[in-house]
Amino acid sequence: MAYGVKYRLEFDDDNSKGKKIEISKDSYTGSVLPIISTGTPVTISWNNNDDFYNPIIGSTCAINLYCTDTVTYDDFYTADEREYKIKISYKDASNNYQTYWEGWLLVDQFSESVISKPFPITLKGYDGLGSLNGFTAPIDLTSVGSKDLMFYITNILNNINLGLDIYISNDIQLSGAAGSDFTFYDQVSVSPGVFLKSGVDLRTAKNVLEQILKFSNARIFQSFGRWYIINNSSYSEQSVKDSSATTANSGTVPTGIRAAETTSLQNNGTESIKYFIYNSSGVYQSTSTVDVLQSVPTNLQPINADLQREFLRPLKEFSIEHVMDGRFSTNQISNPGFEHGSTNWTLTNSTIVTDFMFQGDRSLKSTTVQSTANATTVVAVNTNGSDQTSSSHIAYNLKFNVFFDSTSGNDRGFRYQIKLVGQGPGAGADQFWSDNSDNWVGADTKNNVDVITNKRWKSYSFPIKTLPSGSWLVFINIYGAFQTTTTSGFIAIYYDSIIFESEYIDDNNNRTPIFEKFDLLTNQRKRTADISGVKVEKDIYLTNKLYSNVVGSFFRSRDKTNFLKSVEEILTQQVMNDFRDFVVRYEGSLYNNSNDPIGPHNKLWVNFTTSVLQEPVSCIIDSMDYDVKRNCFKVVMHLPNQNDDITNDFITKF
Repeated sequence: MAYGVKYRLEFDDDNSKGKKIEISKDSYTGSVLPIISTGTPVTISWNNNDDFYNPIIGSTCAINLYCTDTVTYDDFYTADEREYKIKISYKDASNNYQTYWEGWLLVDQFSESVISKPFPITLKGYDGLGSLNGFTAPIDLTSVGSKDLMFYITNILNNINLGLDIYISNDIQLSGAAGSDFTFYDQVSVSPGVFLKSGVDLRTAKNVLEQILKFSNARIFQSFGRWYIINNSSYSEQSVKDSSATTANSGTVPTGIRAAETTSLQNNGTESIKYFIYNSSGVYQSTSTVDVLQSVPTNLQPINADLQREFLRPLKEFSIEHVMDGRFSTNQISNPGFEHGSTNWTLTNSTIVTDFMFQGDRSLKSTTVQSTANATTVVAVNTNGSDQTSSSHIAYNLKFNVFFDSTSGNDRGFRYQIKLVGQGPGAGADQFWSDNSDNWVGADTKNNVDVITNKRWKSYSFPIKTLPSGSWLVFINIYGAFQTTTTSGFIAIYYDSIIFESEYIDDNNNRTPIFEKFDLLTNQRKRTADISGVKVEKDIYLTNKLYSNVVGSFFRSRDKTNFLKSVEEILTQQVMNDFRDFVVRYEGSLYNNSNDPIGPHNKLWVNFTTSVLQEPVSCIIDSMDYDVKRNCFKVVMHLPNQNDDITNDFITKF
């Protein structure tokens, strides 16, 4: 898409600072047309809920215009969803325009007054974070290999198609990470099955992004035309973090962390945040350490007499509940539901389709049919086989989901074959599973499966005995359909979720799961104190400490490599640190005395001098409304508290 500016309005705010609104249209190459605005040309809002650990903070804007006898606009409500792009800019100290916010015009939220001209109209835009529920999580159709978390983040954000750089500030790090991996998100890799519900169904893009951010105690938002991903608790002065890391590296637990943060603010009047910068494709670009501090009331003057301070009660315990859905699969077949396309399968006279499936987003379809079972040929085989070693207490179960699309009542069905190819020195001859013999045989054997009902999904299950002694590659050959006498009425056969799962078998041939299954795994921090506050983070399916799908040991700046921890130990500690005492939260209106506007990446230090009120650390902005013309910000912000780690107990419960 190539966008050309179609409408533009330049104006000064109430502090005589230049601002600009541009509305661009896809493929537009004509002249730039004027905009006539109301007294409130544009407002921009970042709306968070009361839980400041909420991971996704979307933003919206409202543009208020007049339609007059001489100035008219397109019929925006007839436009395609991303036909129009909105860009809000400000003039920096050098009198050059810089991007403040970008987004898409919401064509279904256009409104206008039904009166004679001139009449006002309101255009609404959004940054797209709130639309991610409408997209499925990314999946690689060419590989079943692990992907780093940045693969998911960038591909999810690319659904929005704004092409913004990503600025990351999160000091949770993987111990022993490669030197070319700089943040938690490119250091951590996970199997693609982690983000499949029950191991087969694609989750939404929003759900996966939320999981990644919650599991790193982070939030994402747009600010100054960039995506920011920041830690909810440790977003703070880099020099203090560096000092803590030096102390930890010497083998000593750092202390006096909050006092050091206060001293830095008082002595320097700045707060420098270190960002790792990636482009929209997730490719690392550089680092940048930037002063993001603004002071109240020096830079931002409270107005309307509405600045309030509230106190959120401290926590006695914080728990993370991990759902174990899909965690206990013992399936030995890679890409069983064809979610990765034909990866690890060799297809003949068959295709992967996305318009008809039993589970997930894909299935295998074959339109080839024979009038006798023996004439059918292989339509799919797991290309490289599954590497298995025989064990006297490991048996298997082969499962198919099959849809036979036919109107015929003749005998009909399909065939399958399980073939063992010996591996290593002294490998034996090929072996084949025989349903009729209920055993492994040396003769080339295919097994017939009769289909009773047409046009219905049917699950088939075949118990398979322990493997013959030795090491084997297991090949599952799936054959095409047969329909005896005549193939008339046959349309297609579909296969989905081909499972070859291992089971425990005792000396009496009783089968049970390999290990015990359970629904929830809870990691909890709890302290002994005369308080009652409890917080629970639910529905997390990433795990590191136990039953891990995220592997490795981790650290913060204060831990460095001498005090390694699990991700869960770090996350729960950060939350308990924040809520060790009453959490201070501010809400109020602020007038900007500086040239540049503030964004949600800025930190605000409430400093009315020590004799009146000076907070020990600066606030993290949680929600914000910006009236661009009035040069006013309505903010909700809280004081983090990452002082020395509070003493508590870490518990894992099943």
